[in-house]
Amino acid sequence: MIEISADGSKTLYSQKYQQTYHSLKDGAIKETLKKHILPAFKLSKEKSEIKILDICFGLGYNSLLTLKYTNSTNQKTDIYSPENDEELLSSLNSFDYPELLSKESKHIPELIENRYVEIGEGKINLYIGDAREYIKNFRNFFDIVYQDAFSPKKNSSLWSYEYFKDIKLAMKSDGILTTYSKATPVKMALWMNGFYLYEYSGGEDIKSSLVASMQKIGTKEMGLKEIFLRDKLKNSPNAKPIYE
Repeated sequence: MIEISADGSKTLYSQKYQQTYHSLKDGAIKETLKKHILPAFKLSKEKSEIKILDICFGLGYNSLLTLKYTNSTNQKTDIYSPENDEELLSSLNSFDYPELLSKESKHIPELIENRYVEIGEGKINLYIGDAREYIKNFRNFFDIVYQDAFSPKKNSSLWSYEYFKDIKLAMKSDGILTTYSKATPVKMALWMNGFYLYEYSGGEDIKSSLVASMQKIGTKEMGLKEIFLRDKLKNSPNAKPIYE
């Protein structure tokens, strides 16, 4: 079922997960840009070549808008994205993407058929199958991870302590993870795997999001505020991550 989000961009409602693919209140395009692309690339602007894990492909907003962005900054970008819903992927051939993504979205049929496409200096590698198994194929590989699965309450296996342990192995030591979720179990799972945690403010018109990194980040001029979970645990001693 098609839903119109606050910025006018369209998204879909998943009957399986009883949730929309994007925040209706924030807007699909705005959420993609301000909760994933901008914070990730503020912290990766010095890199000329970037490998990204996009969990999961969904409607493709993260991947398509990223290539639009990096083709303008001349950063060679290689995106790897798993998706287990083949019916969803087939429907994207007729999905009404926003005008902003008209150039990029015309490559959707080629991507769905070949599971690979080149757009300018960027590439998208599409994997159809289980994301949990897919990420185990990578070690010290990704510069950026877009953690954008359905919410922890709806799809807990992609937010567990064990999941983030595998994500950590797949990331480079200076890699950046972005996610819309600031739920305590998510923060606990990341923190217990050795990540530093930061709240990112994309502006007054959108909810803040979460950035995680294996290396401490200088927060000055980055719109970041470090999160110290030890302080939270003093008041919430029973806080814990999701375990598989």
